[in-house]
Amino acid sequence: MKNSFSKLVPSFLPDSALHIWQIAIDSTIPPSWLEVLSEDEHQRMSRLRQDRDKHRFGISRSALRFILAAYLNDKPDAIAFSYSQSGKPSLTNGRLQFSVSHSHDLALVALARSKPVGVDIEYPREDVEVDELSSRFFSISENGALQRLPTSERRAAFFRIWTAKEAFIKATGDGLSCPLTSFDVLLDGEGDPNLAAIRPDRIEKKLWTMRNLRLPDPYVGAVVTLGETEPPQLVEIRKSTLSEE
Repeated sequence: MKNSFSKLVPSFLPDSALHIWQIAIDSTIPPSWLEVLSEDEHQRMSRLRQDRDKHRFGISRSALRFILAAYLNDKPDAIAFSYSQSGKPSLTNGRLQFSVSHSHDLALVALARSKPVGVDIEYPREDVEVDELSSRFFSISENGALQRLPTSERRAAFFRIWTAKEAFIKATGDGLSCPLTSFDVLLDGEGDPNLAAIRPDRIEKKLWTMRNLRLPDPYVGAVVTLGETEPPQLVEIRKSTLSEE
């Protein structure tokens, strides 16, 4: 099967690089894409109740396979995944590190050569009770900083902190087994997230790099890597790109 994503791969992925693929998952999925999914992935998709959720899973998971295959010079249906106890997927051969997130009509795939990576994207909904959620899941420092902000700025700040925290626990591989109150993410003067503290090891925060992602409004996103990388290189997959498949 032709992999049109191959021509979009920015370059060879050196150890210092970080590539972020942005995919429009509200697009019409090319019928041939579903053929690359494994039996397990088809079963997972069939268990989703809403057709919209099935569509988003199908296109984001298929895109992940095409993207990984383009970097590895392999076939999309030959990509094999293994899963950690927390459910984080990884390549069985370990040749690339990746992380996936999707919200509403966009998905992100973050890729690094050998550095653990985590990415998260959120579509800020107006019905989210940010004060209630921050008091339940944020650390004392995070919640205090959020409450000191004007009400008009609080929602945007909440989602910037939230996506950064989600990206961090994805990068560590701990998932929900990592208490969200065990580390602090604070925003700087530009509104970008910074890993301010990790408990109990105060030195560990220096090992991680946390970045805000500039995404189409109103989406909010963040990426975290173990160690330093170059600024993320974005590859955008639009509806028109998918329609060419």
